[in-house]
Amino acid sequence: MTETKRGVYIAFEGIGGCGKTTQSRLALDYLHQLGIPAIRTREPGGTPVAEKIRELLFSIRSQDELISREEFLILSVSRSLTVRQLVEPRIAKGEWVLSDRSLVSSNAYQGGGGGLSSDRILEVGRFSVGGRLPDFVFYYDVTVKEAQRRRGLDCEGDPFDKEIVAYWRRVARRYQEMNEENWGEINWIRINGMRSLEQVTRRTCGEMDKIVNIYRS
Repeated sequence: MTETKRGVYIAFEGIGGCGKTTQSRLALDYLHQLGIPAIRTREPGGTPVAEKIRELLFSIRSQDELISREEFLILSVSRSLTVRQLVEPRIAKGEWVLSDRSLVSSNAYQGGGGGLSSDRILEVGRFSVGGRLPDFVFYYDVTVKEAQRRRGLDCEGDPFDKEIVAYWRRVARRYQEMNEENWGEINWIRINGMRSLEQVTRRTCGEMDKIVNIYRS
């Protein structure tokens, strides 16, 4: 009996407005064209309970101010469910899982933005997912100013939003640091998100081809 080859777990990462969600959808279509079984999920969310946690988290955010530690722990519960109930079973069957965000996002947002230790996030994060981190991270690197423009924001022009801009810059800096050090011993692939949609998509598909070739060898 031939043993089923495990699938691949890929996280799409970057600050809000970097284009990761669009690219994860296009990458899923591309893999299907290549005949590779793949699904797309998101964090927080992905399973019925994890989606309810997502709704709860966003509801709490609109009503009360969570500190970074509390937000991280809530996200960790959702992430644990998604990895255990969705990611691991699919990978075990040989399917590929493309995730819009992962533990990496917590290190960027609750870590870089919120001041939590990168080492502590990795320690707790690994425990929450049973050690299952993404095999690859597609990191879409854009400036904070460009990300805000794409989202229809102009925080830099509003003196009351200087704190928000500083927060986003800390998040972006943590992403850059993680990419430079291959945080989590994950295979990081940096993609210049400042380029046109066509150019970014071409690069994304090109990197997917490389992984597919390794997977099929």
